[in-house]
Amino acid sequence: MMRYLLSFFFLISLFGCSKTLPPIGTYISLSTITSNGVAKDEENIKKLEGKVVQVWGFIDPSNIFTEENCFSLFALKDDDIGMGVNIELIGDKFLYINLFEKLNGLGERRVEVLLQGVLKLYKRNYNFNSSLGVTIEVTTPNDIRIKGKK
Repeated sequence: MMRYLLSFFFLISLFGCSKTLPPIGTYISLSTITSNGVAKDEENIKKLEGKVVQVWGFIDPSNIFTEENCFSLFALKDDDIGMGVNIELIGDKFLYINLFEKLNGLGERRVEVLLQGVLKLYKRNYNFNSSLGVTIEVTTPNDIRIKGKK
């Protein structure tokens, strides 16, 4: 528990407060570290690569892919479709059947999702520029909680 609290304070000190949402318990908002699916501060987020993070965001109802074992979370509730952080579910897809049933049952609602996983970075190209995209790998459905759902 103390490790997560220290990680939380480390993240807050690194990424400042520009359009960020408050934490929920020990879970930091994705808006603390990302904007439109990319790292806010590339140099500092590299220090978190490969580490376990606890984050929360809003489900992107247009990007739930049962067959690919992944879905997307928005940092902010009003983010544009396709601008979320990819959440990759590691392991057999049958482990996540109940999770996908719940996610697909939300319809178009952008509900809060809390999760714990390993932060990964990748190069994301835009026309003539690039930035660091953020992905979070989750290894068990027990590390994902849909707010308001059991």
